[in-house]
Amino acid sequence: MKRTLLLILFVLAGMSVTRAQSYNDAFFDALNSNDLETQRRVLAEWQEAAPNDVDLYIARYNFYANQTFGTIGYVEGTDDETDVPVSFDNYVSAFSFHSEAHADSALSVISEAIGKFPNRLDLRFGKIYFLGQLANWDAFADEIIATLNHSEQIDHLWTYPNMNGGMVELLSEGVLDYQNDMLGAVTDFDKPTPEDTAMFLRMRRVAKRMVQLFPSDLYSVNILATTYTIFQEYDTAMKYLLRAEKIDPNDPIVLKNIVDVYTLMGKKKLAKPYQARLEKLQN
Repeated sequence: MKRTLLLILFVLAGMSVTRAQSYNDAFFDALNSNDLETQRRVLAEWQEAAPNDVDLYIARYNFYANQTFGTIGYVEGTDDETDVPVSFDNYVSAFSFHSEAHADSALSVISEAIGKFPNRLDLRFGKIYFLGQLANWDAFADEIIATLNHSEQIDHLWTYPNMNGGMVELLSEGVLDYQNDMLGAVTDFDKPTPEDTAMFLRMRRVAKRMVQLFPSDLYSVNILATTYTIFQEYDTAMKYLLRAEKIDPNDPIVLKNIVDVYTLMGKKKLAKPYQARLEKLQN
């Protein structure tokens, strides 16, 4: 799934060719050129003309999200960016801070949009992605689960701009991406820190909900096994690994995990046939 750091394109929705189209184009042109005054003017006019337009909500969200992380010097506590560009050397550090007020505003707008348009999957993805950028991992996991809960309620009949099907696949791919985001935030697999432990438990919560909805989701079943392995709960880990094997008997990651867990359990004889199968796949 394509990600954009500034969130400009991530939830940009398709529109019918109406007057709102010109607002949409004008706003994103101004956003791309960092023209804050024009952004505000377009949003004000758009609000007056079409206050319930979903694309207005997306634009407002991007207005605040774009100011949350800056690519040029930003003065905390004001609505305006400075004229002093960030040098290349400290470009990366410009993304290490964020404006809490603007982040709160972005989340407020996208949450309101979700309330008005609960079946728009792009809005849900936008909010989850933004929470990940903020490293608000508890809310990140909660929002994924809320999305899965709603998906069950609507029988996975989401709407997404310029797409007429494949919603289950799109949702599954999104959750896989988000699980990888959480996995990527883990600092030590051998000796997990308290923060790592909390992350594994978040991953377990998300994976369990995924498996409830999609029992054949191989990645989520394997993630469950991984989290139990990390906590040395090997019997439970093996239960999920053998379930994963039934889903795909030739998945090398699953076979490798089975070998590893049987070895950790001191059951090397049981590990041997899986090791042989793994070597056959690799040759």
